[in-house]
Amino acid sequence: MAANRHRAYSRRSADKTRDARLFVIATEDTNAPKQYFKIFEKMSSRVSIVVCETTDNRSSPRHVIDRLVEHRRNEDLNEDDQLWALLDTDHWIKRNHVAGLNEARAVARQNGIRLAMSNPCFDLWLLLHHMDLPCGHGICDANGVAEHMRRNGVQFNKQRLNVGDYTPATVRLAIERSVRMMAADAGSGWPQSTGTQMHLLLEELRTAGILLD
Repeated sequence: MAANRHRAYSRRSADKTRDARLFVIATEDTNAPKQYFKIFEKMSSRVSIVVCETTDNRSSPRHVIDRLVEHRRNEDLNEDDQLWALLDTDHWIKRNHVAGLNEARAVARQNGIRLAMSNPCFDLWLLLHHMDLPCGHGICDANGVAEHMRRNGVQFNKQRLNVGDYTPATVRLAIERSVRMMAADAGSGWPQSTGTQMHLLLEELRTAGILLD
C-alpha cells in the first residue's frame, strides 16, 4: 500500500497548501475522474484535491475505501479535510455482491469517509454536464451511458476528456440534474435507479471555495 501514500500533499511538506482544505478522492476508475477534478485546480487557492485512482485493477468498493483508510493513516490531515469514495453501483448491488458493498460502506462510516455513488457509473455524472435524461432512456451500464452521449452528438472519450466541456456553468447544470434525479432516492444509501450522488461532493467543494457561480 505504500505506493498510495501521497506524501507530496502532506500538510507537513507543503507550506503553500497549509491554508487549503484538502479533498482526497478515491475512485474505481483509472482515467476520467482524475482528468475531471484537475479542471478545478485553478478555481480556488483555498482547495486542494488529490485523486487516488485505481492503478492496480483493485477496484472493488472495499479496495477503494481501503486506499482512503491508508491515506488517513499515513498523512497529516486537518479536521476540515474530507475523504471521499466515488463508487459505481455496477454489479455491486446485485444479490451476491451487495454484502461486500455494505461492508465497504460500514468501514467508510467508521473512518469518516464520505460516499458518492453512481448508478451505473461515474460517466453518468459527465453525461449530466451535457444533457438531462429523458424518460425511457434505457441506460443500464457504462456502455449505455457512452452510447447515449455519442448518439446525441457528444464526442466522448474517457481516456482523454474534452476539458472545455466542463465549465462552471455545465457543472451547475450537472448538480441541478443530479439533485433532481436523486429526489426519489433520498436516504436510500445509493441510487436505486439511474442517478448519481456526485452533487454531494460538488456542493462541498463549492462551499469550500471552488468558484462555480
